Amino acid sequence: MIRTALAAAVLTGALVAPAAAAPPITCGRISYGGQRYVVKTHGPSCTTAIKGVKGFMAHHTSPRYFRCKRYAADIPAYCIGAIEKYKRRYFFASKG
Repeated sequence: MIRTALAAAVLTGALVAPAAAAPPITCGRISYGGQRYVVKTHGPSCTTAIKGVKGFMAHHTSPRYFRCKRYAADIPAYCIGAIEKYKRRYFFASKG
């Protein structure tokens, strides 16, 4: 139940972005392990987001200046800025 609530909060941006902030932009779809995922970003470029998601899903390593986590199967990669300059920037992949 807590994971579901956390996943919903992450998808809506409630944990990271303030209410007045613009929503994340959709970068496109990727396929990994026979599943299709939608990649969205708020701050980093789409190239950075797609490469970061693919790298995390394949090798479980976060891109430079970001920390990534997995939230169940619905959100296999959620990355947020790890240094002060990038604290409000994030990107993620969700089933779609």
